[in-house]
Amino acid sequence: MPTIPPAIMGFIFGAIGGWLTHFFTSRRDKTNRIRSAKDKFAVFIAKFKISVPSEGFLDFYKSTKNGVRDEVVTLKVILTNPQKTSNLDAIWNDYQAIENQNLNNESDEFNSLQGEAYAQEGKPVPRNPVSDFHACMDRFLDLAK
Repeated sequence: MPTIPPAIMGFIFGAIGGWLTHFFTSRRDKTNRIRSAKDKFAVFIAKFKISVPSEGFLDFYKSTKNGVRDEVVTLKVILTNPQKTSNLDAIWNDYQAIENQNLNNESDEFNSLQGEAYAQEGKPVPRNPVSDFHACMDRFLDLAK
């Protein structure tokens, strides 16, 4: 039986070892990149959520919508899981739908009175845009976990 020279064996084992190192390092780098993007997104959303003013939600929403969109797009590019990308799209669509609500009527007292009036007329009660905003922010944070 012929023997393989040690130099060739060293080359073969070195190539296999190099490939395995590259494979596991690239997987770790990809995982770290995704984790870093999710962490950055979570910090952005958390800061954003606590900065909501008690009055003037309409102006706040309109002035910050592009910033939220930019962060959503950045995260979407990095996510590799189709389910998470789909969830991110669904949350973003819900967030955009807030704009179609009556954003000037954001107080709980007004919404309570308005809800009673709508209920008496048999109409569906409009949603509170501030509550929907916070619900979207919570869903964004859950996705970033």
